[in-house]
Amino acid sequence: MKKFWGIIPRNIIKNKGRVFIMGISIVLAISLIVSLSIVGDSIIKNKSEEYINLGGGTYDIFTESNDYSLINEFAEENFLKTSIIETSVGICKVPNSKFEIEINGYNNIIEDKILNFKLLAGRYPEKNNEIALEEWILNELPVKYNLGDKIKLEYISQYFDENESYDLKQEDEFLLVGVLNYKNYESPLKNRAKAYVTSQFALNKEIYGKVNHRIYGVLKEKYSLNEVFLIISYINDYGSLSIGKNDAKIDGENNMNFLNSILSLLFLVIGTVSGIVIYNISNIMVTERTKEFGIFRALGASPKMIKSLVILEGVLVGVIFIPIAMVVGSILTKTFIKSQYINLGNLAELVYIPPKGIYFSLMIGFLTLIIGNYFPARRASKVSPMQAIFSNNNLNLKGHMLKVGLETKSSVRKKMSFSTNMAYLNLDRNKKRFITTVISLNIIVIMFFGVHYLINCLDPLSNYKEKFGGDFIIKSTSNINGYEMKNDKIEELQKIQGVKNIYKCKELNCSIEVPEKSITNTGFKYLRSIGELKEEESSTSDIKRYLFSSRILGYDNEEIDKLIPSVQEGDKTLDSVKNRPTVAIVQNINNKEYTDIKIGDTLNMIVPKYDKNGREEGVKNVPFTVVAILNSNSLGMSIGDVPIVPVVSNYSCENYLNLNGYIGCKIKCEEGFNFNDIKTKLNDSISDSKELTLKSYVEEYNKAKENNKDFAIMLYGFLTVIGIISIINLVNVMNMSVILRKKEISILRAIGLNNREVTIMIMSEGVFYGLASSILGSIFGTILTVIIYFNGRERISSLLTWSMPFNTIVNSIIIVTLICVSSAIIPIKSLFRKSIVESIKGIE
Repeated sequence: MKKFWGIIPRNIIKNKGRVFIMGISIVLAISLIVSLSIVGDSIIKNKSEEYINLGGGTYDIFTESNDYSLINEFAEENFLKTSIIETSVGICKVPNSKFEIEINGYNNIIEDKILNFKLLAGRYPEKNNEIALEEWILNELPVKYNLGDKIKLEYISQYFDENESYDLKQEDEFLLVGVLNYKNYESPLKNRAKAYVTSQFALNKEIYGKVNHRIYGVLKEKYSLNEVFLIISYINDYGSLSIGKNDAKIDGENNMNFLNSILSLLFLVIGTVSGIVIYNISNIMVTERTKEFGIFRALGASPKMIKSLVILEGVLVGVIFIPIAMVVGSILTKTFIKSQYINLGNLAELVYIPPKGIYFSLMIGFLTLIIGNYFPARRASKVSPMQAIFSNNNLNLKGHMLKVGLETKSSVRKKMSFSTNMAYLNLDRNKKRFITTVISLNIIVIMFFGVHYLINCLDPLSNYKEKFGGDFIIKSTSNINGYEMKNDKIEELQKIQGVKNIYKCKELNCSIEVPEKSITNTGFKYLRSIGELKEEESSTSDIKRYLFSSRILGYDNEEIDKLIPSVQEGDKTLDSVKNRPTVAIVQNINNKEYTDIKIGDTLNMIVPKYDKNGREEGVKNVPFTVVAILNSNSLGMSIGDVPIVPVVSNYSCENYLNLNGYIGCKIKCEEGFNFNDIKTKLNDSISDSKELTLKSYVEEYNKAKENNKDFAIMLYGFLTVIGIISIINLVNVMNMSVILRKKEISILRAIGLNNREVTIMIMSEGVFYGLASSILGSIFGTILTVIIYFNGRERISSLLTWSMPFNTIVNSIIIVTLICVSSAIIPIKSLFRKSIVESIKGIE
């Protein structure tokens, strides 16, 4: 018995050529799974880091109050997994600059990126009068400080006493113990650096009065945001609190859920392709050994021993090649993709594979090897030893099947030549192999349709200059009063030689009160879900207010004129928007039908109110009449998830909303301008403010072009690799078809079928494979583009369009059929190397 099982390693060594071919197929298939897992893991990590940087941390909700006991009570709520309390100390202005330092105390060391702090050097403060500062602000201070130095800071603290507030100037000396980095791209105060002190130091300052406290909380997994908002709304103590949510995290997690769904679908697709490849090559290698199994049976081996022998050989081949495939796939993928999470100099990191990739690789690899080896071995073990020895490895083709297959009643089949009918008959007798191969090729065609459709629809270079709006754009990250671009800055930019026109825009986050009659049932559900509508309020209250969070956009008259083609209803010229308290609106963004606002409706803009010193002191209602409704694609910019966007003139912003500053401007230059010269002057003009960023059309276009190229190369490259694997699978299938039918084909040659007719028969099989795969693939691929269109308008881009992909269908049919015919030609040469007599005798 031991000697019999010793055949396994000897067989592998003896047939190393065959095993090597099988190993190559395994390496290609498993490498593809590993590659997808690494690319997917990198994308998810990048997206996760992106939303953390965008929102300033992983917290779910936040609120603030000058009542510390209330904030502390909130921190103990059962729905919070963990929280951070931030206590305000004061704002320090850096001398001779626009930069500021915001000093806050924190009740524990920030971990798990609840707030997006990263310690770069030193440590977090542990004692009173110790401080950690953001790295960038150290370069802006008048004196160069290092860790261990003492820093004297003068700062203004805001205190609250009943309904009054007052400022107090203070000074303290701190010991610099840490240097940190803090990222919050949505923060409007880019000129303001964070300073970290102990919570106790901050609380000690309350001897002068109450200070502001803010809490950032992470919810327990079993609680949703909607549930938490509902719980809070029924706790009377929290009636004075305004609860905010981390929109960046919500959007990020929604996007990641969508990405995970796509990746899971890709794993299913690629796992199926890889499994079919491994299954077919295993099937081929085992079927070729039918004679060998007959000899084993003749020498006394039982059917069970034959099956066990074959399965163990397959497992051993898998043990050898699957780990190799995983390492090769990891190294190749990480060599070609760009990611901040991959260090090519670290060998352990270079060969690291995400757990999901390892799991799928092992499962698909060994499962398909076992199945691919078991079934042909099972068939071979059931036949008699003599039948197996004289079968020429072909157990499927029975002589009595030929007559029935050729005597067809089909009018199409009757018009076919004998060679073509024989090709059809062979495929009919090997339905399983035909179906699995067609499925493999189908998947490639379907994926090609999806990839081609997405790349064509999401081309960022289409009308890029028009979308960009100018040669340069200066954007402010702050729309807070006192921090936006001012008229003096615009005048300074206008004086730069080469600048022709500057188009200014304003922006203001606000709430919009919408009439009850203009809200849909979906809109009421939305308001209820975000805590803006309670059951008792909607049914019993005499005064009902329906508030939607939004963002007002203010444009120059020239920019308003550009919106005229997008007017769906109302004032087609938009002249009434330019100098009166009227508004053009975009509603039901991203196909979310929350409102049905009509021309003539009045919307109340709830905006901040400022005192004579420019300090915010509550809110005021400003009524605007709707005079136009715009197409949702009209703004040509990302406007987030807000349900309504009002567009007004800059005149209205200044005269009715007290919004004097600008969120940004578009700059058009004179013909033949010197790009580098103007860019340098613009950068010099805004260098004193971190809130202002400069983007140029040329650089952004080149960046978009490069990103688009990389995106297309990645998708088409991935598709090409899958295609190569499927073609290898197809060649193996065609080769197996010829090997298994050598005796039958030789008999056909002996009774008069010449080499040309044999070639036509084999090539006809390739044509059948090609037509079946491309036609079915085109049908399902077209259906996929329709699904992407309907789902993608909301999740990917509202600009998606759809039309029948006739060119893609024709190209797919031609290309796939040619590939299949070419694959069929490859094994034909081996048919004519031996004489007809040798082939009939089965001499190997």
